[in-house]
Amino acid sequence: MTNFSNLKVRASSMHRIMSYLDKGNNLTETQMKGIVTFCHELASENYWGFRPDVTVDTMEKGIIGQSAAVTLYNLYLNSLPGKKRIFKENKERLTNDFFTGEPDFFVGDKARKCVEGFDTKCSKDIMTFPKYKKELDDVYYWQNMTYIDLFGADRWTTVYCLVNTPYYQLLKMKENLYYKMGCPDDSSDNFERYREKIIVLEKNNIFDIDMFRRENPNVDLENRDWTGLKSPGDRIKEFVVERNDEEIQMMRNRVILCRHYLNTNFGSES
Repeated sequence: MTNFSNLKVRASSMHRIMSYLDKGNNLTETQMKGIVTFCHELASENYWGFRPDVTVDTMEKGIIGQSAAVTLYNLYLNSLPGKKRIFKENKERLTNDFFTGEPDFFVGDKARKCVEGFDTKCSKDIMTFPKYKKELDDVYYWQNMTYIDLFGADRWTTVYCLVNTPYYQLLKMKENLYYKMGCPDDSSDNFERYREKIIVLEKNNIFDIDMFRRENPNVDLENRDWTGLKSPGDRIKEFVVERNDEEIQMMRNRVILCRHYLNTNFGSES
């Protein structure tokens, strides 16, 4: 039987076990449901020997667009007095006794003793860009707090960036719209409506037309008016999480709770 006593929870999963903070680890059966579900998934991963790879278009844009997001963020920071920072790309997965994680960038000499760190998130479009949000989602709040513990940092920032959608994804959206609208051509009754929708699609996925043209010099776009594009600062949204040692200890306690549940139901503590 598997011993889960050394289980380490991924930073991206910590939000799933951090509900009902005021209750500590003395949770009712109802309050335990989310943690139980999470533990069952971990047990399944352990049994089958692998973790399913789930990738959707939004996640893929985030992976491919990371370089553009960092460039955009640097442009924004360098435009502000006193905000110049030298980022170091993190190239390793860090692990301690409770957590494991692999964020994007940090500031400092060494990863485990950095001052602060950053994680970029590429928003899918203008509707998912958190322009007016006041607080960071729990998913990323607890992810950041995990990174703070792993790296010994004082703070961690989630940076939402509105960058161009990779052209192959935009092309796939256009193709989906084309077939959804019955494959219209210039003789179709709905062709003008189709063209208008294509223009909206382009506007909602291209935010730096100069960069798009450099990267896709042979692509002809339907939209001809790009005068309303926003500056780098308008396409950035920062959420800073400050170190909280009390919350970090609560996180560790929840990992201990998961270990106990897994050993009791699926493994052994021996």
